[in-house]
Amino acid sequence: KAVTLKQMDILTTASAAGDIYGALRTLPGTQQVGEDGRLFVRGGESYETRTYIDGMLVQNPYASKVPDIPSRGRFSPMLFTGTVFSTGGYSAEYGQAMSSALILKTEGLAPKTITGVSLYSMGAGLNHTERWENTSLAASIDYFNLQPYFNLVKQKIKWDIAPVSLDGNLIFRQKIGKTGLLKVFSSHAERDLQLQYPDDTKPDRTMPIRIRSTNDYVNTTYTTPLSTKTFLFVGTAWSNNLDRKNIDTSRLRETDKSFQARISINHHFTNRLGLKTGIEMTNEKFNQDYFNSLDHKDYITGYNENISAGFIRSEEHTSELQSRQYL
Repeated sequence: KAVTLKQMDILTTASAAGDIYGALRTLPGTQQVGEDGRLFVRGGESYETRTYIDGMLVQNPYASKVPDIPSRGRFSPMLFTGTVFSTGGYSAEYGQAMSSALILKTEGLAPKTITGVSLYSMGAGLNHTERWENTSLAASIDYFNLQPYFNLVKQKIKWDIAPVSLDGNLIFRQKIGKTGLLKVFSSHAERDLQLQYPDDTKPDRTMPIRIRSTNDYVNTTYTTPLSTKTFLFVGTAWSNNLDRKNIDTSRLRETDKSFQARISINHHFTNRLGLKTGIEMTNEKFNQDYFNSLDHKDYITGYNENISAGFIRSEEHTSELQSRQYL
């Protein structure tokens, strides 16, 4: 059984501060782990709770973090029409020994042309949506700078550079034929911050830690009915995350790239019985380059992982409130 949250459910959760993962941490089955800010479910690690947008994997759903400072999700809840989350199990199509799956669904064709301006105490945003007969295009940009807020509310942490972020989204929708729908969701994010952190080797001093991160994500999906009871889904997802970290006089550069392709067919035998099957391929390349200022040496490591998988799942709706899944 899953919990479905709407946009206003997330925005009106007081402790969440407008963050999707902050709202989900208030649900039973989730845990608050220190000052991490990420989502932990039923004792699992945060990376074991995967995030999917329109059925495709988001490799880096959180903003890059520094020690003892909670990280936030990269995406605004206003981008999605529905948020489906379960702490007690998930569909067979989201495998890989996970704790849970967070399913984010974007809207279809935008209902109308509209322009919006947002003013916050810590930044501003601008968005515009254009609607044609069979096409819609939405673009948004948001800028946040916490320095004015920190000037008013004194912080226990000494910030050399208050968190600054620039986020942009581009969403394209195209109706193909009578019932086919092509979706393209892309986002770009840049963040910069620096703070003073206690030095474990010298308790009487602090050391500067700075993180500059860049994240790009592109998600493309196409859905169309093959018949009145059979539906085809094809999707790809690509992401590139770059973190440049300065830890005192040492430097760390991490690059995480991933690509996923999936195709699935969903057939409904009756209103209560359905069968879904599909295959997917995922590739991830991770590289880490660390320069140690103590010995003036570079340490380079990384991995290249390829995963191919298939799944088949049948689902029986025994009533309006109950369902059973078989793998």
